[in-house]
Amino acid sequence: MPEPADRGGHEFDPTAVPPFPVFTLHVDEDLESATLDGAPIQTAEGQTVREAGIAAIVRRLEAQQLEAVRVRVTTPGDEEWRMVVTADGQAHDTTPEEDAQTRGLTRRRLLAGGAGVAMLGLLGGAGAIFGPRLLGANEPPPWQVPGAGSQIPVAVPAGFDARARWAVPVGRSADVGRLDTGHIVTVSDEGTITVRHPQTAQPQWAGTGAPDALNGVRRVSWGGTDAIAVATPSTLHVWPMTTPGDGTLTAAVTHSLDTTTRAELHGPAPFVELEDWFVDVPADHMGTRRLTIPAGTRAALREESGVLHTIGPDRVHHLDASGARTAEHQLSMSRRPAQMPAGVWGAGPETVIAAWADDRQTRLTLIRPRDGAVLMDTTTAERIDQRTKVRRLTDTLMLLGSTLVSTGRSPFAREMTEFKPSAAHGATLYGTFDRTPATLELKRNATPQPSPGYRPDDPPPSMVTDTDAFFITEQLDTTTLFVAPRR
Repeated sequence: MPEPADRGGHEFDPTAVPPFPVFTLHVDEDLESATLDGAPIQTAEGQTVREAGIAAIVRRLEAQQLEAVRVRVTTPGDEEWRMVVTADGQAHDTTPEEDAQTRGLTRRRLLAGGAGVAMLGLLGGAGAIFGPRLLGANEPPPWQVPGAGSQIPVAVPAGFDARARWAVPVGRSADVGRLDTGHIVTVSDEGTITVRHPQTAQPQWAGTGAPDALNGVRRVSWGGTDAIAVATPSTLHVWPMTTPGDGTLTAAVTHSLDTTTRAELHGPAPFVELEDWFVDVPADHMGTRRLTIPAGTRAALREESGVLHTIGPDRVHHLDASGARTAEHQLSMSRRPAQMPAGVWGAGPETVIAAWADDRQTRLTLIRPRDGAVLMDTTTAERIDQRTKVRRLTDTLMLLGSTLVSTGRSPFAREMTEFKPSAAHGATLYGTFDRTPATLELKRNATPQPSPGYRPDDPPPSMVTDTDAFFITEQLDTTTLFVAPRR
């Protein structure tokens, strides 16, 4: 977390503050009242509601041991703007420029005179913010890391500690996810999705209506709104990254999917491919806007600018943000497929994996849609199409059915007939071999290595990062996510 300028020695950069958590400050100056995430804020004598609101945010920062936080400010007049507040009471306007012209006057009133100056006077200097004090009735107690040091009840791979960094209850059939910010995503039996600090498990944001399957959860921009999204075969779930003004949890906006539709979250911008050559793209207010794509093509990758690339039997079509065709590129394939791809999956900011029916096998290609370059062209005996189960192991490793596909500098596809990967880090796969947890190096002639001290049916890690391995285990009637730190 970046430090404010008066303690870090450098100019504070509000854009570097992580997207979680987001506090909602509602200010009603006519009634001289304010709430923070739905909880009433008491105004001290001689204090304005604006000063009380900033003071409440600072107290929450102190309780949660944060240096700065993003804040959504609302008023009874349906005005809304954004700011970042630091632990020393400084408020930084971060409202997008297109909103600034219409909302600038009210926002300047909120920040008039510098919120930090008001806070210094209110709290008796910056040092007072960090001094001992009692928590107010509406303030949470200091966070205690759950399960720290507890014994992990399953075998851990070599190089990881058997004592947990932290542990939390999760849903019985739950998975675990990680955002590009490093935050960890969990889901409860009740379907509450929680974004947690990777070192402490402290909740940073939460929403309702989540599925158990979190593999592939992503942070996206949905019609200009920062959001979290995850897709299952039947439903796309999207949560705006805000906290409702009444303090309730954010509810998911859902889009139904079936065997003929798909949600793509793993490119520069999300979209939903429908049947009959239609594609829905994000629109304002968490809505969608429908485009028509060329018949006989599959939507492949959508740029942040709105440009959409679709793939047909032998070429890539390029459409502008309105859906109008602007250009096309021939695919650099030595052998022309008979029809459009049987499946397409986003593989990062520039590439997609395309699977083609090829006699009794599958032809797998890695394509760069912007120029039609084919970076990998190989075959696998496994029949793969859009309905094939997918597990994303890392940013460059994906499991399509039982076929491992690497989209890195030297892309390849490899059938995993005996070793079943569940996670990966670098060139190491984590999974099971003959029903026992093991690791497998991605190099020639490598053999699976069982985890030390394993028991039959011990689960492998569900996710591995630079610092931790994540295990979901069942003990009696409880399912728990344990985080094993690297030694």
